[in-house]
Parts: sequence; structure tokens; C-alpha cells
Amino acid sequence: SDAERVALSRRHGVVELPDIKIFHLGRPSDYQAGADALDLIDVARWNAGATMQRSPASKVSQVEGPSRFERLLASQQLVLVAFTTRWCTRCLMLAAEFDQASELLAAADP
Repeated sequence: SDAERVALSRRHGVVELPDIKIFHLGRPSDYQAGADALDLIDVARWNAGATMQRSPASKVSQVEGPSRFERLLASQQLVLVAFTTRWCTRCLMLAAEFDQASELLAAADP
């Protein structure tokens, strides 16, 4: 529900949509870079460091509900999260960049 999304966003420090947060070991930090696919990839790689182990299943996932979101954070060391909504044009543009970044990362040689 929208109320759950708003509460989840606020709990992680999101003030305005769209917003991007980097979760490393479940802890959020602010994203401070551009929002195109190549910037997203650079930030993901920089935050992962030399230990980046990407599986072929690396992809953008839409997560509905706080419990699924918390399970995702618990299951991954590094998660790049776009907090968006369906009615926001800028959010839709950001979602497309996330999709492209995911495809590029999945196609890259490990």
C-alpha cells in the first residue's frame, strides 16, 4: 500500500521521491552521483570494491512491502535502492536507468 511505502521510505531517511540509497550490510547511506545507467554501475562497483562477486541473476527487482524489503537487505551485502512511486514521471525515468544498469552489469564479464 502507499502508506507502507511512505513509512518504509521515511524509516530509511527518504524525504522526497525519487531518491536513491546505498545499503551496505543493511545500513543506508545517501547516493551522491548521477542517475543514468553508467553512473549507477560506477557507484555499485566502487561501493563493492574489489570483492564484487556478481551472479548472472543480478537484476532490478521491484520489492513490495516492508518484510520483503528487509529480507532483500538481509540477503545481500550491497543493494542499490531507488525509492519511487508509480505516479512520478522522474521515478519512471529512474526506473528505466536502473533496468539498463542491471542489464549492463549482468552482461559484463565477472
